[in-house]
Amino acid sequence: MAKKQIVASTFNVTAAPEDGAKGSRGQLPYPAGEYDLHTDYICTDMVAPYVLYNGIYYVMNQITTWIGHGVPSNINNPQKDYAVNGTKATWIPFESYKAIYVEILMANFAKLASAVFSGDYMFSQQGVDADGNSTSNYKEFYMGTFTPNLLLDFAIGLFKGNNVEVNGGVFKNIRSPNNSFKIKENGDIEIVGRIETSFNGKRVVIDPETNSIKMYNQSEQEVLTMSFMDSEWNGEITSIPRLRMQRIMSSGVVTALADVSPGSIALRAKGIDVFYDMTISPISGITFLRDGVVTKSYPTS
Repeated sequence: MAKKQIVASTFNVTAAPEDGAKGSRGQLPYPAGEYDLHTDYICTDMVAPYVLYNGIYYVMNQITTWIGHGVPSNINNPQKDYAVNGTKATWIPFESYKAIYVEILMANFAKLASAVFSGDYMFSQQGVDADGNSTSNYKEFYMGTFTPNLLLDFAIGLFKGNNVEVNGGVFKNIRSPNNSFKIKENGDIEIVGRIETSFNGKRVVIDPETNSIKMYNQSEQEVLTMSFMDSEWNGEITSIPRLRMQRIMSSGVVTALADVSPGSIALRAKGIDVFYDMTISPISGITFLRDGVVTKSYPTS
């Protein structure tokens, strides 16, 4: 593994005593992340790195360069070093400097309220496990068995949330998980999935499976259908559009109907115990019927 080198270029000066004597220059502790065996840690008379190891902060106590993999294994981390050498160790506990901003800068899976910080990510402490059950076991994030309720990936600009409210902005290249709905960068909208204006009752339904548009009344009755109809002409089958509108009583009885297709219109209305029909065609003209019997006819010529 390539070596990393931790060094800082700032320093801290202590205030001069009241008698005017020159004050001594103290070391400035600086955060160096979680302890790593392959990192060079440099302590000078001006700066001293502090690290996090097993939940405890340690600061370098000797002016030297420390490389964990280059020292004996019995002292190759701050905890071992302090246990063996005590106050003369290169690393000593730094318990008194555990401010909240240190937690954020230093620790993997550091927390601020319900926010968790890890690498390039910030995500919520609450989420779901692999089975979709609610959990706060956020340390399983990298195992793929914890999905947070809110996620920010600062490296690629990714944002995920369970319930997002946006008051304004510019949106492009948006799609649903199964690509049934898309808003392209140029503003074009593609819809492949089923669309309903309501879950039940009076509503409009666009159904891609049947290639149809339907309207339902308050009684869940289909009162309008716009669909395709296969038609054969001179041995060739072609799909033509058809529009059907119906007036339906609560009992389910159809009292009026209109069928519109290219080249013809058919109308029906129910009277008292009788049905009246009329057909209009540029080829056959206008025909009136009563209970299926022609009563009048007006040919085109």
